[in-house]
Amino acid sequence: MDENAAEQGLSSRIYDELKCAILELRIQPGSFLLERSIAEETGVSRTPVREALKRLAQDGWIIWRERRRAVVRGVDMEDVRDIFALRAMIEPFVLSSVCARRESRHLAGKLASVMNRMQQTSRDVVAFMKEDMIFHSILVASLGNERLCGIWRNIAEASMRIAIYALHERRRIEDVLREHGRIVDALWEQDCGPVLERLKEHHESTFHAYEEKFLLEAGSQHAASTPSSLFARRGERNMSSLAFQRGKEHP
Repeated sequence: MDENAAEQGLSSRIYDELKCAILELRIQPGSFLLERSIAEETGVSRTPVREALKRLAQDGWIIWRERRRAVVRGVDMEDVRDIFALRAMIEPFVLSSVCARRESRHLAGKLASVMNRMQQTSRDVVAFMKEDMIFHSILVASLGNERLCGIWRNIAEASMRIAIYALHERRRIEDVLREHGRIVDALWEQDCGPVLERLKEHHESTFHAYEEKFLLEAGSQHAASTPSSLFARRGERNMSSLAFQRGKEHP
């Protein structure tokens, strides 16, 4: 193996290790990543470390500050809104296609296996959220579209980081298990309408759990001035539906 290939291998290993630590919050948002310190801790030269940090910056996990100091990117409600806007497009589309091809029971069997592992890891937040993302990744992969799976991988990683950051309550973990179970039950019944409704309920419930976490951190004053959510709360009118109705009334 030549020197360049060896350095690329080291850079990839350091990238994977740092990204995993960022995802699992072993490296907290706002932490500085110092090239020299990482090189000393890993026992490698600074060149592969520098390349790993460049990749992390390109992928949005870190940002550069003055004097080329790298800091781990924070997590906020803007990230949550962006991610759930994408998930609200991708996952219903996949499930509609699966139901149309009458493959929902096959998918239900795969997801039920993941549900068993989720129950076994429910006391370990990191392990539980990894299984949660496997659940949704299997759902997306069931379409058989490799390009979509490539897009989804980035969404899944960002979703898992937010989930580990925001969801530590036992009550919410139990809610996730229950909501996933309802999705699987609906898939067994092979009725697309209830499947999509259960998925929508899960998205809304998770979004509001994140929202409450971030608003609690920001304080009640900030909460009062926060714009309306991506999802309308139960009992409120959906904003996109309202806009559609207005469009009909005023052509």
